[in-house]
Formats: sequence, structure tokens, C-alpha cells
Amino acid sequence: MSGHYSKPRFAKFNIQLLNGQYHVYSPDDEHVAGPFTDRNRALMTRDSRQRDADARSKRGARACMCCGQSFDSDGPHNRLCGTCRVMAHDTQAYSFINPRRRTG
Repeated sequence: MSGHYSKPRFAKFNIQLLNGQYHVYSPDDEHVAGPFTDRNRALMTRDSRQRDADARSKRGARACMCCGQSFDSDGPHNRLCGTCRVMAHDTQAYSFINPRRRTG
């Protein structure tokens, strides 16, 4: 019995060669297409399935809302690049100013 492993963050469709034929598998290791005798046809099918999945999840290149640099986004919820996200997280604890607080 194998252990449970978490999926990579950007799981991709892949092809596997089994008994001389190519098969396309989803990121969940589910057989989705094949068998193909031609590797190029299997690659085209894999790429097509990946494009469709990326379009459905709106994953892909996106401009950072902070610096404008292009980065690979997880989807519409992911609008900051890694650098800006770290900077925002580091300064978040100090960004709140309470107007009712009196000093001195």
C-alpha cells in the first residue's frame, strides 16, 4: 500500500508509454486519452488538455498589480507576484494605524 502524497502546486497532464503505446493522464493520474502509437499525437492531445484546464481555472501569465511584472498565476485570486507578496506579508503587521489610539 502506497502512502498519500500531496499533489504539486501546478500539476500537469502527462503522457506515459505502456506496452509500446502512449497514454495521456490527468494531474489526478486518471487515464484521459489514448492509446496512441504516435508520440507527437499524444503530445498534442496532452497540450490541448492542459490548455483547456488552464483556461477553465484561468491559470497562466498575469501582470502583478503592484509592480506590473509578468508572473505565472494560480488563477484570478492570485494577483501579486512572489516578490510583492512577500513584501506585503512582511509589512502587513505594521500597516495598520488606529486613529483612536492616543499617544503620550
